[in-house]
Amino acid sequence: MKTNMIPAEKMDAVEEMKSYFRLIDECFCVDANGAMKDLMEEWQGEHNRSEADELIEALANELYSFNKGHFGSVTLHDFTMEEALAAARDELTRRAHIDWDDEAVFTINDTDSIDEVRSMRIFG
Repeated sequence: MKTNMIPAEKMDAVEEMKSYFRLIDECFCVDANGAMKDLMEEWQGEHNRSEADELIEALANELYSFNKGHFGSVTLHDFTMEEALAAARDELTRRAHIDWDDEAVFTINDTDSIDEVRSMRIFG
């Protein structure tokens, strides 16, 4: 019988990616992180597109400090602010709704389904 063995260096990369996604889930889930809940409540509603960078920076700062403060079940020791900014941009893409009648506007609301999925992954 042939088995599929994964080389150790590839396994480390897989584990690192799992840890990265676990960090994202725990930090950006409003049910697991009170600071994220407060941030999303603060940003509920309609915003000008020019405000997006401010929200991305706030999300990145939250993720970076969440990791640095060891607030989650995993900590990435070589996690950079650039990586936090990239994750924050992705998060804004998930949570923002573009008003196609006025592309200069985005809305943050009704993101419960995002948090429900994350909560299931975190809490089981």
